[in-house]
Amino acid sequence: MTDQILVECFVPSVNQSFDAFLPLHKTIKEILELLSKSICELSGGLFIADEDVLLCDRGSGKVYDINLSVKEQGLTNGSKLMLV
Repeated sequence: MTDQILVECFVPSVNQSFDAFLPLHKTIKEILELLSKSICELSGGLFIADEDVLLCDRGSGKVYDINLSVKEQGLTNGSKLMLV
């Protein structure tokens, strides 16, 4: 069994999607920090995260609880997320 999943993360502020491997044991708060830094670099600085950044389900708009792990949130391979 693998300890990470591959997800697609859409960032509306730069109108781009990014694929990312997320470790199942990390909390959403930790994932937000990793994604924010990576997407800032990949977007050439166009995306600048602040402390209000949220990770949501792209289809339903459900905001993920920052205190729960990726696994506890029920995220799986192919999940489509949105960073706002």
